[in-house]
Amino acid sequence: MQRMYPIELFQTYYKFPIERNPREQMVSYDHYIQSRSEHHRSTKVQSLDSFEEYLAYEIKRDKISQTRFLMDANGELLVDDVGCFESLGEHWRQDIAQFGYSFDGDE
Repeated sequence: MQRMYPIELFQTYYKFPIERNPREQMVSYDHYIQSRSEHHRSTKVQSLDSFEEYLAYEIKRDKISQTRFLMDANGELLVDDVGCFESLGEHWRQDIAQFGYSFDGDE
């Protein structure tokens, strides 16, 4: 994302990704790949005997961490705050309160 904007502009934005629970994300991704025979890794993933084997496969590929989207090559955090999908409503309230807004909607 940082590469899409001039650094001066990027640094002025308030950046707050919403991340999923890592286990839930991997369960979802496994299901997604297995349910789509046209996916380029479908055959490989379907050949695995268990979810644990799938996790081992993803770890070996070094694709399991969400941090690669949030940090630069030096390990510096590129965002101002990280929220959890499981508490999205509360996180949203806190973030927008910083800018003088409120949110009273359902979670």
